[in-house]
Amino acid sequence: MKKFAAYLLWFLLIAVLPLMACSNDGMTEAVADSFDVQFECPSLIEVAKGGEYTFQVTGSNKPAESDVIILESTGGISYTCVLVSVSENSFTIKLADGCESGTYRVFIKRGDRKKQIGTTYINIVEGIDFTPDAGTTVYGVVSTADGPVQGVVVSDGVEVSVTDERGIYQLQSEKKWGYVFISVPSGYEVPAEGVLPQFYKMMKGDGTAHTGCTHRRQGCGRGDLFLGRL
Repeated sequence: MKKFAAYLLWFLLIAVLPLMACSNDGMTEAVADSFDVQFECPSLIEVAKGGEYTFQVTGSNKPAESDVIILESTGGISYTCVLVSVSENSFTIKLADGCESGTYRVFIKRGDRKKQIGTTYINIVEGIDFTPDAGTTVYGVVSTADGPVQGVVVSDGVEVSVTDERGIYQLQSEKKWGYVFISVPSGYEVPAEGVLPQFYKMMKGDGTAHTGCTHRRQGCGRGDLFLGRL
């Protein structure tokens, strides 16, 4: 009987230990491949068409270089954006060429796994070599078909700014009313949609101030306005 018990114990050790080892290996692999990635999803993203945008990582796990960001439009169209660089605190994506201005749900995808991070409004803008001042929450360019226009008054209904020699204005706006508008200078007119003159620009995002590190941070919105000559 004792000999039988010894054989039984030996059999259990041979059969169970490899399974335990496999189970531990799987747990180790699962921990190493954690999909618990978190990052800031601003209410507004200003980016050039096909350009790059940098997200800030908020958790302890950064994305894998093979991960992708999926942007899903309100019409149900999905755009895949590849990661061009990854660091401990941030990662940069290249915007899919087909993306237009609009509201998108933001997902991160790894293999067959997909997780929604948030929702954002993407505003496609023309690139300009300009970084807003600290405290700026709204900026933009006033121009005609011939180029920028200097000296145009722009307001959000509370704060007032005047365009510089490059046609650029800046406002420390709380975005209380959700738009900016121009005082049309003499000799110019604004375009119209039907019978409605387009002398204003609706703004997205909140009143978060620009921090000086990049003009693409949350709340620092861009509103370009156009004029025509009379």
